[in-house]
Amino acid sequence: SGDGPPLVLNYNTTDDEWHQISSFIYPLNGLNLQSETWNFYYRVKLKSLYYKPIVINEETGKDLVNYQVKIVLNSSNFNFEHAKRDGSDIRFMDSDQNTLLDYWIEKWDYDSREAIIWVKVPFIPGGSSKVIYLYYGDSNASYDPNHYGIEKVMEPLPATDGDNYMIYYQEWIMPDNKFQLIGTSMGWHGDDYQWRYQLPFNFPYYSSTYNYVAIASNGYIEVDGDSGRSDWGSTERKFRVRKYVSPYWADLMTDPPRDIYIDTTYSDEYGSGIYIRWNTTYYYLSGDQNFAVVLYRNGLIRFDYGYFSGQSIRDDTPVIGVSYGDNKHYTLSSYNGKTNPSYNNSLLYWPRKKADIEPSVTVGEESVSGGYISVDISILDSTGEVVDVIGSKVASVFINKSDTWVTLSGSFDFPGYSSSEEEYLVVKYYVRGVSGASTRFYLDIDDYNISQSEQTRIELPSQEFPSGYIFNIEFEGSSNRAWIWNNITITLESHYNFNGVEVNMSLYNYNLNRYSQEGEEGFISFTYNNSPEDIVESEIVLSNPEYYRDSDGSWKIKIVGYRDTVLNEKFRAYIDYLVYRVSFINKYSSIVDLYFNDISLNNIYSLIVASKIKYNSTDLSLNYKIFNYSISDWSLIGSWVIDSINERLYNKTLTNDFSNIVYDGMLILRINSTLVSDDASPFKEYIDASIIYAAYEVSGVIYVGRGNTSETYAYIISNNTWKRLSDAPFTWDGIARLLYISYNRMVYAFNESRLYMYNTTSDVWVSINSLPESAGHGASISYSRTYEDIIIYIPGGGSSSAYIYNITSGVWSDIQNIPEAVSSYGMAIGADDGCIYLITGRDSGGFYRYNITSNEWIRIGISPTSELGGMTYYEGFIYISDLDGGLYRYTVSNDTWNGLLPSIPVKSEGEGVRLLTDGSYLYYLRFDYTADVLRIDIQSLTVY
Repeated sequence: SGDGPPLVLNYNTTDDEWHQISSFIYPLNGLNLQSETWNFYYRVKLKSLYYKPIVINEETGKDLVNYQVKIVLNSSNFNFEHAKRDGSDIRFMDSDQNTLLDYWIEKWDYDSREAIIWVKVPFIPGGSSKVIYLYYGDSNASYDPNHYGIEKVMEPLPATDGDNYMIYYQEWIMPDNKFQLIGTSMGWHGDDYQWRYQLPFNFPYYSSTYNYVAIASNGYIEVDGDSGRSDWGSTERKFRVRKYVSPYWADLMTDPPRDIYIDTTYSDEYGSGIYIRWNTTYYYLSGDQNFAVVLYRNGLIRFDYGYFSGQSIRDDTPVIGVSYGDNKHYTLSSYNGKTNPSYNNSLLYWPRKKADIEPSVTVGEESVSGGYISVDISILDSTGEVVDVIGSKVASVFINKSDTWVTLSGSFDFPGYSSSEEEYLVVKYYVRGVSGASTRFYLDIDDYNISQSEQTRIELPSQEFPSGYIFNIEFEGSSNRAWIWNNITITLESHYNFNGVEVNMSLYNYNLNRYSQEGEEGFISFTYNNSPEDIVESEIVLSNPEYYRDSDGSWKIKIVGYRDTVLNEKFRAYIDYLVYRVSFINKYSSIVDLYFNDISLNNIYSLIVASKIKYNSTDLSLNYKIFNYSISDWSLIGSWVIDSINERLYNKTLTNDFSNIVYDGMLILRINSTLVSDDASPFKEYIDASIIYAAYEVSGVIYVGRGNTSETYAYIISNNTWKRLSDAPFTWDGIARLLYISYNRMVYAFNESRLYMYNTTSDVWVSINSLPESAGHGASISYSRTYEDIIIYIPGGGSSSAYIYNITSGVWSDIQNIPEAVSSYGMAIGADDGCIYLITGRDSGGFYRYNITSNEWIRIGISPTSELGGMTYYEGFIYISDLDGGLYRYTVSNDTWNGLLPSIPVKSEGEGVRLLTDGSYLYYLRFDYTADVLRIDIQSLTVY
């Protein structure tokens, strides 16, 4: 029973700092306080986290300092349902359950219930056990930037071995492929040679730092090496005694057009460094190998892998790893010996201490976590200034997570104090939680509704505690710092159980480093004489509102109340609500959420998010965000700075994690535009169109234009049927050609003057652009899956020009001219190696390869025929036919033409691409006054 609701204070914290939750002021009036033990009682409850003890057993008998401990979690030792899906709520504390430890999550697979985490433990006693604690369970937490990351746990280099450990490069198979076609061509062409190169920084590697490396044509870096011969014969024995950083040491060549590329300005989330990329071929001139190394300034090393093809005639078994060359310090990769790491996930090597016998780790039982409550004790004079600090964070008590009230006690040996007449004793209550985790404390200060033994109180052995008739409450919070503050309104609704209570409310002035005082803005003073009714008091700060926030937007407010009475009786204050309202000058921003439905994940290959947008001003930032269902939050996928008022196409291609961003067929795109500066001028945003292109792996359909008509057909391989499609808006004559692109499921075609697109889903043709040069006989259109968003157009008709069309931007660009003109019966086809292969036609029959990356045409030789009836490609093989039915196959990996038997048993008349393949069969479409389709089993063909 009681005379009102309980008085409960609560405070939510997400860090490990002390925060004031309450304060009480007591008049001393000349009282002499004795030297004795004070007992503090706290009636509290706490909502917080789960935690587990992690027991680490040192096995070598010698101490380990700042040691990286590997912790493996699975369904048998960890309840993943109590943690966030991405593991961002994970925290580690030392044995004192107070000191946060640095950690990094190598793997977190929520669905499979598997995780690998590395924790840097400050001290593990030799031959003994060490207990640390794993905390989790805060749904609002995110990764703690002060303690999370591979850079936090790695061993700073250079570093030397200890008595019971060595410095070791740990391999991490990264979750994605980070290979990039970047860097400046070095012109390092050759076979079995290495070039000495000065790094733009001192690279820390094991126990030393190095400014020079030698970069070898054979796919390794020799740290502190010299120019000269490079060893092609890769073996693990040699590797262990050489100072090699070896992404792919094999018998390789960088003969033209291959080369080594270097980017000295490289940086990413792991640091800055140098990107070294190889484009090689096996000895002798077989295939293409693309791979790279990142040497970071902090000592990290990364291996990236692009497209691989071909086979060496001498040595194609690579040695992969890092070595210090002393036959002791080395790491062989999990990819070691893998001959085709084409587009494999990148590898990151990070330095750590590796004990002679690694510590064993035991994950304990789950419990729930807590926090601390403590007090500061000070003496104030009549002006509120501190004249003596008696104790700071004393009588500290640990609070376990609990949904019910408990009364805990702590003690403090008070040293004694003789007060003057107008001095006051102030006791401030503080709480502290866990960094990066939400911890809510509740402190019950009611002394009416519960028994005295359960109350929050202070007990002195020899005298009563001074009676209190002053209260002092401080609140703190934060608001958006990036916006322009126009004014601040503070509003207090309260009532008291006595009249005559004087109340002061003041804002903290960060410009003066103190609370506002009477007569200044940010200060309210009133006398309460309306008991027991509520009253509302308010104040608006108009001048310099920025003075009342710190650099992070944090603010503080203090409420002090007192009542003069000869009876020295207590009074109760009821704070119904306190409102701190900031009025902003709008820093204009727009958010548009777009919902795309009916997206199928079956056989999906990629998603392109594209929007045509224009603005009426610049100095804006544009962000694309996709709602990520796995974390129930938005994921940033693209950012742009708006520097033009012209309409532009902003697009982003997504190639993985589709199940996280598409749920029940729906994807949500957020378009967020914001002023970069604090300029308050509004802006206008015009979104002309937003489109999602879903690309799927499809097979089994051949698209055909019937000669000298506009009729268009699809041949369905699976059931051997033809389907009539919408007529093309032009005539399929001897010049027109078509191309099917799988990633967006579109057919592209041209006639003499224009480029068209056919939507295979809606059965609609559209004209999309003029050709940059009129098409003639031998014109072609092709693409390489490595560069899915561009088309290569060759006009033919005796021209040597060639062009790229960017599907996303709709822009044509010139590329290097072909060394000879293209005539009738010329054809081109794209391959998986990022190249286009061209046969120039009747006049010469030249056979060329165009490298899209280097913008270079390379003459390979002469085609077996100069009058082509068809040209098609599948997984490393190009098939062509001539007008008499002859069949030929070109093997990309070894640059070889072969004839194939039997020949096609028909002859063809006129130009047209008649030959296609699905990898199992060749399909030959006659279409010379007949609709016959011939199917040829590739396995039945004989090479001659």
